Amino acid sequence: EKVQKSGYLLKRGEINKAWKARYCRIDKSRLFYFKKQDHPKPAGFIPLEQAVIRKCREDMGEEHCFEIVTKTRVYYMVAKSEAEMTEWMHALSQRTMLHKENELLEKADEMIAQEAYRQCLEDEHHFLDAYKKRRKTTTTWTPRRLGSSQADISNQIQPRTSSRMRSTPTVHC
Repeated sequence: EKVQKSGYLLKRGEINKAWKARYCRIDKSRLFYFKKQDHPKPAGFIPLEQAVIRKCREDMGEEHCFEIVTKTRVYYMVAKSEAEMTEWMHALSQRTMLHKENELLEKADEMIAQEAYRQCLEDEHHFLDAYKKRRKTTTTWTPRRLGSSQADISNQIQPRTSSRMRSTPTVHC
């Protein structure tokens, strides 16, 4: 759900660089700004589709300043507090194409991770099935009794092999 946001921001003019209070309201992919909250007609709007929202450089001289960079212009805005600036930036960023692309990338990453996990489980099942079906050799083993000699121990461990497996080397651990 996209954050709805409206309220007053300072906006720097394009020609007259003075900061003026403007009532701003986000509507779909545009930020409309009005001279006053009760004005029916906006003084203008900022297209957000292909915009980039970021904090201003510190040398701008204004606290809580952020900029909206479009293809044709950079708009400078100032909020009343750090928290309000963050809220505005978040709400505006949700309306940009970059945000939409990031959402698609996040969905794609999630799908890739799910597929990788599914493939891993499938590979594990194939490995376990192959492990269970492998040819087995059995070994008889008798626990060592105290006082048994080394010769007795070597006689206790004797691999059992069928007649068809006699050519297969026997491994002693």
